[in-house]
This record gives sequence, C-alpha cells and structure tokens, in this order.
Amino acid sequence: MPTIAFIMQTFYGDAIGGAERQVQILAQALRERGWRTLYICERQAGKPARETVQGMEVLALPVRKKREEWRNFRLLQEAMEQSRADLFYQRVRMPYTGLAARSAGRLRRPFVWAAASVADVVRDKDLRRAGYPTVPLDLMLRPLNRYLEDWGIRRADAVILQTDEQCRLLERNYGRLGTVIPNHVVVCEDLAVEKRHPPEVLWLSNIKRFKRPELFVELARRCRDLELRFVMAGATYQQDMREQIEAAHAELPNFEYMGPLEPAASEKRIAASTVLVNTSRFEGFPNAFQQAWCHGVPTLSLGVDPDGVIAREGLGSSAENLDGLEADLRRLITDPAAREAVGQRARRFARTNYDLADLLPRYLSLFEGLIRA
Repeated sequence: MPTIAFIMQTFYGDAIGGAERQVQILAQALRERGWRTLYICERQAGKPARETVQGMEVLALPVRKKREEWRNFRLLQEAMEQSRADLFYQRVRMPYTGLAARSAGRLRRPFVWAAASVADVVRDKDLRRAGYPTVPLDLMLRPLNRYLEDWGIRRADAVILQTDEQCRLLERNYGRLGTVIPNHVVVCEDLAVEKRHPPEVLWLSNIKRFKRPELFVELARRCRDLELRFVMAGATYQQDMREQIEAAHAELPNFEYMGPLEPAASEKRIAASTVLVNTSRFEGFPNAFQQAWCHGVPTLSLGVDPDGVIAREGLGSSAENLDGLEADLRRLITDPAAREAVGQRARRFARTNYDLADLLPRYLSLFEGLIRA
C-alpha cells in the first residue's frame, strides 16, 4: 500500500480554502485506489496530536504565523519521519516548501510541490500581501522565508501547475519545468435544486484584500434597478473588511453576506445561482469556476481568465473594468437564451476537462513513477 503525506498550513476539517479542498478531493480518490493518506499541518491547541478524520490520518504541528513557520522545522521533520510516507506533497508556496523539501531529501523520499496560484510562481513581489500594512518583523524575516520557498521549489522532484501560464512563469522565474494538471472536481449528477428567484448573482471565496470584495458590493449597488439578489459567501479574518461587508449588508436591500459555507453547501448554492462573479486581482484556477461550469452556471470575471478558457470556450466573460463587468451582467441577465447556451457549453467543457476520474491517472503516473525512481 503506497503512502502519501500532504503538508499544508491548515487542515481542511478546521478551515477550508481552495488548496485544502483540492487536497481533500485528491486524497479521497487515492484512498479509493488503495493508498494510505496522511496530512501534516498546523492545528490549534486542544486538537489531538494525531487522529484519523474520515480516513485521513492527521498529524498536528503548533500554529505559527507564516513568517515563523521555520520554528516548526524540527517538529515537521519528526512528523514526516513518523508518517513513513513513500512520497510527500506540499501545496502553496510558503516556508514549509523549503522545510519539507529538506526533510524529504534527508528521508530519501520524493517531494512534490504544487502551485495554487499565479502568486506562487512570481518571485519579485508577494501578490498575496498587497494592500496589507507592512509589519517590521515580516520585513526582517522575509529574506529567510523567501529563500526557503525558492529553495524548496527548485529542489522539488516534481512541480505541479494549474495552468500553462503558471508553467511559463515557473520556467522564467525558477529555470525549471513543471507538469500541468488542472484543478479537479468530482463530477456528479445535477443537484436537485431549483434556481433561486429573484435570480442570484453569487460571489464565493474566502475574503481577502486581493479578492477585491468591495467591487462586488459596488456591482450590487449599481444594479439596484434589476430584480437580482447579490449574495457573498466566504470566511473573512480581517475586522475592517468584515465591518465594510456587514455595513453593505445593512445598507443594500439587494445584497446579502452569508459568511462561510461548508463545501456541500457551497456546491448547492452555486448550482442554484444564475451567475457566478469573480473580482479577484489574480487567481490560480478557482474551484468555484469549475463547480459553476459543471452545473451550467456562467462565470463573469474581472480580469481573471485562466489560460483564456472563459473567452475561448464561451463560458461567460472576463471584463477589463467594473463598467465592463456591469455591462456583461446586464446583457446576460436580460437574455435567457444566451445564458442557457453559455451554461450548456460550460457544463460540457467542465465535465470533459476537469473530472477527477479522468485526471487521477495523471497523478498516479507521476506519483508512482517518483516512488519507483
């Protein structure tokens, strides 16, 4: 029985984001193929040091700020050794990338690093921190942490990218090649949900500054003349952003903030919506895009179009500015026939290209080849 250990900052059972959800789905599929799966991550005090959650063995590390992940190096080494894994997989560029690569090398086990965003393969700036206040300690430790991140990416036995664009950035910035395996979804029959009335325009993501949620609020404000419901769902950890969103919830009769949703509830909400909107400054390949397309829901994006698939395949639109996004929404809402045609194309495209049942053999070929080597 081959064993894989996933190394992440957060356990999907504690707080889930796109990267955690991708690992959760992949691990379940691997277990169904006879693999043993472990998950090494930070967990709050009070959680067991080791437990099994729905087939996943979870090994806990102390919670650290990202700038201080290096303090877990010894504990990470011990957890990786205890896992007896044949292969280690770490997703998202962070100091753990280098720490895990070093430990995997010491254990003489292959190490796979996977990008979760364009930000992971851009070296000259930290796109995720744009808009946040500068903390002196972050600046002081930044050279060490960037060294760990870059060293781990260069030393990985294999690198998995979500898009061809990320593959080009990896080669340009790190001088190495990667393997493109798109984000995956578990394709199921259409959920037995009815479209909501009035039609729902959905924004679904963990709320961060680079996601620009304020632009979705402004879109709702501009479209008060339309019979639409604008719904925002996702966790937010910045008090000022939460206050702004809650103020919009109180002010705008056509806007609602739901807070975070569990994966199953997110899927149902997407399936019941009429349009999915993304306002992020940058992305990797949003899980919500693929879920929406699987359920025939068009996507409207403000500049994000992974490898140009939205424009090329006619899955919605990617506008250059808020005026364009508003125009695209009005056009789609007032033309049901066009909206239905987009939805049908999206459903066919997603189920042909992103079904994990079709992508899993590519993972297995890569992982098994590394283990044999």
